[in-house]
Amino acid sequence: MKTNNKLGILFTVAALSAGISFASQANEGFKALDANEDGMITKSEAEANETVFENFELIDSDGNGTISLEEYEAVGL
Repeated sequence: MKTNNKLGILFTVAALSAGISFASQANEGFKALDANEDGMITKSEAEANETVFENFELIDSDGNGTISLEEYEAVGL
C-alpha cells in the first residue's frame, strides 16, 4: 500500500511539473511575440511566427483582433 501511495505522489508531482513547464514555455513564446509588452499579440506582431500568423483568426477566439495569453495557451502554443 505504501508503494502505491509513493507512486501516486511521484506521478502527481511529475504531472504538475510538466504542466508548469508547458505554461512557462507558452508564456515565453507569447512574450517573444508581444513586442510592445502590452499583454496582447496583434496581427502585426504575429508576423514574427508563421504558425501564429497563418492561424491568427482561429487563435483569436473572441474575435477582438488580438491574441491574449489565455487564447495562446488554449491552442497549445
